[in-house]
Amino acid sequence: MAWGSGGGIYNEAGTATADGSTISANTAYCGGGIYNAATLTVTNSIIGGAGAGNQADQRGGGIYNASSGTTMVDGSTVSGNTAGDGGGIYNWGTLDVQNGSTIGGFGAGNQVTGWGGGIYNYDGTTTVTGSRILNNTAPDGGGVFNTRDAFEATKVTGSCIAGNSTTSFLNSQGALQTATGN
Repeated sequence: MAWGSGGGIYNEAGTATADGSTISANTAYCGGGIYNAATLTVTNSIIGGAGAGNQADQRGGGIYNASSGTTMVDGSTVSGNTAGDGGGIYNWGTLDVQNGSTIGGFGAGNQVTGWGGGIYNYDGTTTVTGSRILNNTAPDGGGVFNTRDAFEATKVTGSCIAGNSTTSFLNSQGALQTATGN
């Protein structure tokens, strides 16, 4: 267990890549699986998993992307993770989820006690294309929760958003967010 951030990977500067990796069963204050404050690419990897999820006491059970962070999740699965907010991913920077990635899954959704079971976009920019946000659990925003008051701060297109608890895509601000072609 990491008492600070990044139970599995802590990236504060430079570039980190997880390619064909499994990052599971880690615990931290923020970023149970991964804490990123720089540049991170997650390709063909599993962050968590059924029965082996990561846990964050506060934010980002699977991945915590800090305000200075840029994270790309490409063809990967973020599932079975738990946190206070952002069970799968907590984003404060720039987040791109693409190419058949899965946030949650059948029997392995991410869970939170607060907001954003799958993805919590706090004050960043989140783009999800051609991916799946499935079976995540939260009191608010089971699939995606947005709190940034900026046009298209959170954009989910050409994806599947299904089986999440409560509202699958919840925008708590006045600015228009995009969820089309799903």
